[in-house]
Amino acid sequence: MDEKNQQGGTEAKEMDEKNQQGSTETKEMNRELEQYGDAEDREEEEALERERQRLREERKARRKQKEAVKKAAQRRRLFLLLLFLCVVFVVLFLFLRKESPAQRGEEKTSNSVAERAPIEA
Repeated sequence: MDEKNQQGGTEAKEMDEKNQQGSTETKEMNRELEQYGDAEDREEEEALERERQRLREERKARRKQKEAVKKAAQRRRLFLLLLFLCVVFVVLFLFLRKESPAQRGEEKTSNSVAERAPIEA
């Protein structure tokens, strides 16, 4: 009987060792699965972060493009305003320089009379 008890005890010990090995193997497998799951989660998070970064860059590019369009329109309006002012000043200058025909005739006669006077004298 002692042999049976000893065999039973050794068998129990062997079973305990197998269970412990099995539980450590199970733990290792669970860790691997968790790491694999974590790796998948990490990959998903990295993919999401890359997508967010791409969207940020697109928004930034669109914002810069809008600003460039606004600046171009502003420069165009400024150029047209300056052109308009130049035309107005030229027309105004020509209008003021151009005298009425009566004034031109009087000046010409007075100039010609003034020029003739010293010659005749």
